[in-house]
Amino acid sequence: MNDSKIIPGISLLRAIALVVIVIAAAGSVWLTLYMGRKNSSILLIALFVFWVLSPFVALFVADRISKSWNFATRVLLYVLMFLVSIVSLAAYSGLLHVPDTKPAFMFLMMPLLSWFLIAIFVAVATLLSRKITGRKQRQ
Repeated sequence: MNDSKIIPGISLLRAIALVVIVIAAAGSVWLTLYMGRKNSSILLIALFVFWVLSPFVALFVADRISKSWNFATRVLLYVLMFLVSIVSLAAYSGLLHVPDTKPAFMFLMMPLLSWFLIAIFVAVATLLSRKITGRKQRQ
């Protein structure tokens, strides 16, 4: 049975998460371009934009393939989308700042942290899925 018919709020949560992730991705690109405006290397700026966008693209792809996932896994995905979006924007805007580092540090480390969180999500989602599938098979 489709989870969105059981719990109508999941559709709203998904819609909000998608809007948030698109806004955060656009804001992240803008902040990347703004911080790199004095850099004359177009290739370096393009690489930074690609790196900064990569976690957002991964989360968007995860959303696209999540329609067959169980309810708990999808909610976990949407929470991760919110978390990555908010923390990324805070980091890129300078609200989160590591003392004695150059601004590029956040643009390198935040996507790495996001990928780490995505990897943890995949591991947890796999365990959750196996646990739920095992429970359904025993019934």
